[in-house]
Amino acid sequence: MDLEKQKNQLLNKLEKVTGISFSINDNELSSEETVAKLKDLLNHCNILESRNAFYSKYILGEISSIDVIQGIHRYHINEDIPRVLMLLESTHPYTKEVSSLLHSFIPNNEDEIIEIDDRHILIISHFTTSPSADEIQQSARELIDILETEAFTTFSVSFDLPCPTFNALPKAYSDVVLAMEIGNIFFGSQRVYAFSDLGFGRLLYNMPKEECLAYINNRVDMSVFDSIDEEILITLHAFFDNDLSIAETARKQFIHRNTLIYRLDKFQNITGLDVRRFSDAMTCKTCLMILDYLKSL
Repeated sequence: MDLEKQKNQLLNKLEKVTGISFSINDNELSSEETVAKLKDLLNHCNILESRNAFYSKYILGEISSIDVIQGIHRYHINEDIPRVLMLLESTHPYTKEVSSLLHSFIPNNEDEIIEIDDRHILIISHFTTSPSADEIQQSARELIDILETEAFTTFSVSFDLPCPTFNALPKAYSDVVLAMEIGNIFFGSQRVYAFSDLGFGRLLYNMPKEECLAYINNRVDMSVFDSIDEEILITLHAFFDNDLSIAETARKQFIHRNTLIYRLDKFQNITGLDVRRFSDAMTCKTCLMILDYLKSL
């Protein structure tokens, strides 16, 4: 698109947003500089157009400190109440029905539902007193259940502990985005990820690839994991999720105890690791997490 056409389009958008007709006269700027200035002006007008747009631009770091102060005053935002951020990620682009469901499920007029893109939605919930991590996690699971039941859409949710001030929202948003990325790599079966509970996954995520490879190579032959079928891997993950309890794992996996033991024995024969022993279980779990991380790179 040529610059003259861009200028005319931007002037038309400004008129729609503000109701004021604009024209450019005696302009000393180049065409490129003029287009850039018009985009900045349109962006500024859009920021002030709605509280939702203001929150969106603020958490993404796309507005100036002056615009932040103006937005806080314009929308009468209380800066010192706790807020919780939940980031929803769908496996496929979500439909308009999802947005409608969220607005009906979250009727509080103070809360914000921000559509980041066609697969990510951010919910900013306001509270008078800070909810616990368990309460937030329960709300996240209820949200997933409703969306899956009513909109037939699969979501994962990441969240952090309550954000104490308005100024901390951009950092909190960065944390829930990171929690989603790390959660998808290391804890995909859980689908609800708390930033404060990323633990060992967060540590591995920040380790250099070379260090990860060195750890595995010093303990097991990486190639042996390629010969392990998916059924055994699923069983292993379930065994770890159930704190190495054979009885609980068998019950939750709907398999006989002897079937579980057979699969664990088969894994031991292939790798030399007996995951019923704590030290071998820890080595195995770490290696599986590292392999998941390396596949994501």
